[in-house]
Amino acid sequence: MKYAIAVLVAVMVLMGAAVDPAVAKVYIDIDSPAFQRFPIAVPDFKNLGGNARDDYSVWFSDALSRSLMITGFFNIIDKKAYLGDPKKTGITAESIRFPDWVGIGAESLVTGGYR
Repeated sequence: MKYAIAVLVAVMVLMGAAVDPAVAKVYIDIDSPAFQRFPIAVPDFKNLGGNARDDYSVWFSDALSRSLMITGFFNIIDKKAYLGDPKKTGITAESIRFPDWVGIGAESLVTGGYR
């Protein structure tokens, strides 16, 4: 009986040593013919006050859009397709009308503000 228990313990220890630890990695296969770029909306950023120039709002969103396009993973939605006026909406989750963004096909939304 002691021999059977010793063998069982040895087998369990060896099985535990042979198992790789669980590693959570996400892979995106960009070579796959089924790969599609993620549609993302990047409206102009909001001037939250202060002494910052208003033309920075367009500059920030355009710079971010160009950087996202360079990755090859994102399809930037044209600003002409926006349903509402992004200048009149907020930048917090409570003040954003998400159905408007889903309606134009955006799966992601980047908003921001500056001072």
